[in-house]
Amino acid sequence: MAQDSSRSDFWETRYQQGTTPWDVGGIPPDFALFAAELPTGGRVFVPGCGSGHEVAWLAARGVTVEGIDFSPAAVTLAQQTLGVFAHCVRCGDVFLEDENQPYDWVYERALLCALPRRVWPDWAAKMARLVRPEGVLAGYFFFDDNLKGPPFGTSKEELLVEIAFHMTQSHRPSLNHLDVSQLTDLSFVFSQFPEFKGDISEWDVSNVTDMRHMFKQSEFNGDISKWNTSKVEETSSGDTQAASADSGNKKTITVWVEKIFSDDANTKMEERLKEYGKEKNVTVHELQITE
Repeated sequence: MAQDSSRSDFWETRYQQGTTPWDVGGIPPDFALFAAELPTGGRVFVPGCGSGHEVAWLAARGVTVEGIDFSPAAVTLAQQTLGVFAHCVRCGDVFLEDENQPYDWVYERALLCALPRRVWPDWAAKMARLVRPEGVLAGYFFFDDNLKGPPFGTSKEELLVEIAFHMTQSHRPSLNHLDVSQLTDLSFVFSQFPEFKGDISEWDVSNVTDMRHMFKQSEFNGDISKWNTSKVEETSSGDTQAASADSGNKKTITVWVEKIFSDDANTKMEERLKEYGKEKNVTVHELQITE
């Protein structure tokens, strides 16, 4: 039996033998709730569609959807599942897909965790090109420390970095459906990716305590005015350096903020820093915006 999960014969053997423990016979409960919140009328792509349950659910509701899998046996099973919508699935390699007509929504049906980690950068690059600007990349990801797979585990932080690398100025898929609500550390997340300009305006960062150098050397200029940063203890904007010293029961901090946001965004950052000072009994001793 083939052992390289990036090869079609690895999955073909398992579908032919009926060894598909990941197939629960329907859509995940949260899928319907999530899909119902998305705008109607767009095009949806489901790479690694398997037996096609999600494709069938979307097609039955009038959504223009395409599913693809590189296992012929999986495609045959999916076509049986879809019935009159069998034309919505086809056999093919997602990495060879045409990128000239990107989709409004790409639903990642646990494809990443099925692939060896060596091809993850290729996966991220392909997903970024298949999603139209301001589109949505969403799906089910396997958050675990399991390095031997499939399924291959990842963390939310690693997934975030993997995707962010490919979000350039000319191509800005929305990352707002990436759940970061349980993360506490976003330090340096985008510092390695100066061209990142994705939409993260709706992120729930209410549990984040560390944002040091989050956008260091980044060209990011997006709107993050809705972020709840009340728990942030270590903060920066771009290449920010912060020093603190106790003065009785009151703490004083000095903050340098590199000007990478628009003037309006920097003004909001100043206001937030001052609000943070009041909430945490901290005096913002000096705030310097550097070009």
